[in-house]
Amino acid sequence: MKNKNFIKIEEVLNKILLTLNELEKTLNLEFKLLSITPLSYLKIQSITENKYKLIKESNFFDKKRIYLESALKINCPYEEHENLRSIWIKIQKITKILFEKNEKNNTQIKLQMRHILSIQNILKKYLSEEIIYREDGNTYKFFKKNFKINA
Repeated sequence: MKNKNFIKIEEVLNKILLTLNELEKTLNLEFKLLSITPLSYLKIQSITENKYKLIKESNFFDKKRIYLESALKINCPYEEHENLRSIWIKIQKITKILFEKNEKNNTQIKLQMRHILSIQNILKKYLSEEIIYREDGNTYKFFKKNFKINA
């Protein structure tokens, strides 16, 4: 019969794996949304919040894993324990995939930022602006000219 902590570490490793798989789905959706113009900023914000939640969750389970390893006096990659080793190998594989997908998404974010900056620079050339004070004391920019695109 297995030690209670041994069963717990297997459960924790499975929770880590499950969380990382969910993070992969989130990164896939993020890439899809980052590839669409115009961006849906609310959807991107929602995905960013979900990524943060999943990473936080993964870190929580990883701390539990480290604690249980210490209690059991074992370490990954768990050469002596086939079930744990099998899960650990899956965790390593998904971690590598997540790193690559995150890099790909960062590249998409940089492309989107360049696109936004180029549009901003075009607008600055053709539109002059005045700052208007509102009754609440805040300001907003008022464009004096119409923006025309020559196709």
